[in-house]
Amino acid sequence: MVETSVIIPFKNAERTLERCLQSLMAQSYASFEVVLVDNNSTDRSPELAESYARRYGGKLQIRVLRESRPGPSEARNTGVRNAAGRYLAFTDSDCVAHPDWLREAIEAFDEPKVGAVAGNIEGYTPSNVVDAFHGLFTLRGLKETRIFSAFTLDTGGFATTNLVVRRDVFEQVGEFDPLLGANRDVCAEDHDLCARIYKAGFSIKTIQRGTIYHIHRADLRATWRQARLFGIGHSILLDRHFQRLVLIEMGRFQLRTLNLPLKAWIDLSSADKKMAAILVLSFLYPPLVVLAPAYVFYLARLIVKRAKRSDMSLRPMDSIAMAGLLLMKSMAMTVGRLQGSFRYGVVAF
Repeated sequence: MVETSVIIPFKNAERTLERCLQSLMAQSYASFEVVLVDNNSTDRSPELAESYARRYGGKLQIRVLRESRPGPSEARNTGVRNAAGRYLAFTDSDCVAHPDWLREAIEAFDEPKVGAVAGNIEGYTPSNVVDAFHGLFTLRGLKETRIFSAFTLDTGGFATTNLVVRRDVFEQVGEFDPLLGANRDVCAEDHDLCARIYKAGFSIKTIQRGTIYHIHRADLRATWRQARLFGIGHSILLDRHFQRLVLIEMGRFQLRTLNLPLKAWIDLSSADKKMAAILVLSFLYPPLVVLAPAYVFYLARLIVKRAKRSDMSLRPMDSIAMAGLLLMKSMAMTVGRLQGSFRYGVVAF
């Protein structure tokens, strides 16, 4: 009987699936199986998965399932229904696991109230400036061990790129919502699960070890789409998990109240809103237009500092390009929040 089931949905993952499976074969933790769920692939990734299951079945328990209903939520739920482990470890087919990933995660379940463990996520060797940008601003690097006991929109939600959930907790709170996920024009299924874990009285523990490396190969269109879907997801999470909340973010300062009969999340500190304010002021007083390039250079300087903390070296022009990407990403999230506001009857931008 295995202790842990690693559940990996995949679709057209021929380029990355082999590296993912090789990293699982190198785990220092032994009591686990791998449940692969093909979600309508049109490339050779299903054959690759079946080949690994046949060739390495004696060393690593691999099962390959198929789920025709589109979306990662449907695929993960199918994987869970067929899993044998007491712990459900979720990751993706474009990820590479550190050899101690599972061991570190399972050892972190040291208290009865810990319902899930979220580990560190870092970028795999970037191939271009867009990949490097995602490594700095999309992936979640966890620098400390913490216990989260509540979902607050800006904290407490964690990605299924690196999330391990107790099976009994998962069964208590319910499956991933099939209505959420990128195929449904909203990214929020993992944070929605986290919110339900908190509501059931459990906590989520973050650990800075147990790293998953994400092979992020994105272009500008994918970057815009992902950020927009995250923005829509913010709106639906606000609608689903709060009776009333007004959250206004202003950099290091926050205004939060539950006293108004309103669901609102307003981020005044995002890069796109600051640039918009500069452009409005420049329209009213043209000499202030010099603040626009100055702000881009300011963002570039912050990006260089962030890269140094992550041991990433950047060329000067790369930091300028990333400043532009940061503005684009924050604008896409604002667009998504506005779309979600009209769709779900909340106020988010």
